[in-house]
Amino acid sequence: RRVSLRRYMTKLPRDLEEDHQEKEDGTLIRLRDKMIEKEKLMEIWKHRVSSSIEWVKTEVEEIDLVRSASMGFWAGFVVTPGFMALYKVLDRCLPKQTPFSVVCRVAATVVYSVPNNTAFFAYGTCVHHVVEWYNKKNILMQEHQQNIGNGEEAEFEFPDFGAADMIENARMKIEAELWGTIINSAKLWVPTHFVNFTVIPTHFRPFTISIVSIVWNCYLSLVQHRDICVIDEIETSK
Repeated sequence: RRVSLRRYMTKLPRDLEEDHQEKEDGTLIRLRDKMIEKEKLMEIWKHRVSSSIEWVKTEVEEIDLVRSASMGFWAGFVVTPGFMALYKVLDRCLPKQTPFSVVCRVAATVVYSVPNNTAFFAYGTCVHHVVEWYNKKNILMQEHQQNIGNGEEAEFEFPDFGAADMIENARMKIEAELWGTIINSAKLWVPTHFVNFTVIPTHFRPFTISIVSIVWNCYLSLVQHRDICVIDEIETSK
């Protein structure tokens, strides 16, 4: 009787080489797939970075520097010192935290918002008027230089500043936007000051006001640059 010993035989060297070659091929395929995947991820990452850079460049180019600078000046040199002075007066007059003192503090901030917002609209309108006059002057100067380059003799005349128009525009802007701004100011600042005077520690109160002021200044900037409707009264004679 013959007994098959095939299953007990070890693999031949040729079979071992083929298995080793298959393992190497599988490893190379996996490495190649990983490299391709890394290259795809790098391409996606480069595309996102380039898109982000282009977006930042576009946003920076579209920034209104005059508008940003005027709002920064108002927030840093008018609003913040005003609130700090108001808080010092309130701390000196109402040193103890009682329900009456909290109500008085909140009411004082609401009253303070009326002249503050009035001054802001007057300030913003004047800045806008000055910028328009400055741009108009530059355009006229460029046209004057072009005329001189073409051989034309002409005297340069500064455009009229229009102080009366600036004051009238400020008055109309205040009449159109002040009351609504005071109401929205009370909606935002009354709860903010109530929490600030009752919950927030004293040394953190200016920080809280600064954070909320960022949102409020964005709103004020939008309101200031919002056009107002002027209805001309036309007298008709029958």
